Amino acid sequence: MYQIRHDWTADEALSLISRPFHDLLADAHNVHRQRFDPHVVEGAMLLSIKTGGCPGGLCLLSAVGEVADRRASAEADGDR
Repeated sequence: MYQIRHDWTADEALSLISRPFHDLLADAHNVHRQRFDPHVVEGAMLLSIKTGGCPGGLCLLSAVGEVADRRASAEADGDR
């Protein structure tokens, strides 16, 4: 197993990133399999800041409804 290095020279880094992409990808895949269980699926969840994380964008729809309600109230009061 390789040791993590923090003392790369510019020539070493350049020679590493100059390798063919698929060789780099295969090496990265091998290193990942050495350090993590290849049979475990990693999950992730996206959180939308705009909707506050509500499922299916329902918060965004309710926010649009609130704006429409405020506009209707303002129009009923004679404000625009």
